[in-house]
Amino acid sequence: MKRLLLVSSLTLAIATPAFAQQSIVQMVRDRGGWDFRTKDGLCAYSNAVVVALHAANPDYGHLLKSEGQNHCVDPLGRNVAVDAALYRPTGQAFDFIGSAGFGDPPPENKVWWGTEDPVGKYAAPGLWLEPSAGVVAPPPVVAPPPPVVIVVPPPVTAPPTADVLAQIAALRMELQLVGDEILAGNATLQVQLKAHDENPSWLASFFGNRYVQIGLAAMGTWFTTEKLQGKPATPAATTP
Repeated sequence: MKRLLLVSSLTLAIATPAFAQQSIVQMVRDRGGWDFRTKDGLCAYSNAVVVALHAANPDYGHLLKSEGQNHCVDPLGRNVAVDAALYRPTGQAFDFIGSAGFGDPPPENKVWWGTEDPVGKYAAPGLWLEPSAGVVAPPPVVAPPPPVVIVVPPPVTAPPTADVLAQIAALRMELQLVGDEILAGNATLQVQLKAHDENPSWLASFFGNRYVQIGLAAMGTWFTTEKLQGKPATPAATTP
């Protein structure tokens, strides 16, 4: 029962000065110069509102967001809520932008104040962050991966048909010349062989003479007869 009364008292205490918080948001909005065409411009406005709320009541601060959630990056490089301030005593996030967005043409981003969060929703330690004034830090720049270099070999192109035909003709001519040289060499060799047969050397002509062959045969017969009779091989001198 006491806890319920405490929660009710805190809720009433917050609801009573709601107009004051909305007035602070309106005052920041009325400064002008907010560029709602980009998210950086929207985040600059959001950070200025939370800084102004914290200056009026130190219990207001940023609500920590994870990398995967919609968030802004504050001047200290932390991921925080885009359109809400966290009230530390009750752990509730209060929206101060109605339908936050950015683009061209820039959206209205009208001034708003309210919460639908139950008490204690964001009471966990570390979710409340003290805001920091200054220029909103840009989101971290992620270096792109190095480009993948694909080496494509040059295409192999066949030589033109005319060049191929010219090469074949040149090769055919070379083969014809070689064949002609071989035929000419054969003809020369045939002439030389014929000349050798028709004009033998003097030794071949001498032993090939018919009369020489008859004489050599007679000498061979006489030599053999003398041997068989036991006479010396030298013939006796004949007397006239």
